[in-house]
Amino acid sequence: FGPPDGDIILRTPTRDFRVHKLILSLASPIFKDMFSIPQPTPAARGVDVEVVDVTDPTRGLDLVLTFIYPFPPPNVDSLDLLVEGLVIADKYDIDGARTELRLRLAKFMKAQPLRVYAIASRFGFEEEAEAASSLTTGIYLPALADLPDDLKDISATTYHKLVRLHE
Repeated sequence: FGPPDGDIILRTPTRDFRVHKLILSLASPIFKDMFSIPQPTPAARGVDVEVVDVTDPTRGLDLVLTFIYPFPPPNVDSLDLLVEGLVIADKYDIDGARTELRLRLAKFMKAQPLRVYAIASRFGFEEEAEAASSLTTGIYLPALADLPDDLKDISATTYHKLVRLHE
């Protein structure tokens, strides 16, 4: 990923993404604010473009960037990747990516309704949480040996709603 004329590099621990400040600024008020703060020129630091180190997972950032740029829609093949993307979209307030990822959540609902319920609840997607919760009624929660890690990210009240549905 990275147009050769990009004017900034987002550096994850494993990859550099050469991107455009203008495109990032249009997609994200966080980036817009970040870029409005004067920085030393890249030439003064001996580089051709500014580098911003980020701690975001590489796959998740790549996914979110594909929603910002005019690329064909990506295939989101796992809930783990979808969550990475949602976390990054929330972190940088990228509504377009958040909306696109929300639409892709339904793809996983039948196979993993409990995880989808937790993810939808965590990110405030009430319609998706309600739809997923109705698909969990066949799951006997107390008998689950391992609860999905995603349940760690929801409130006790949200989990209680799910338990009440099963009574």
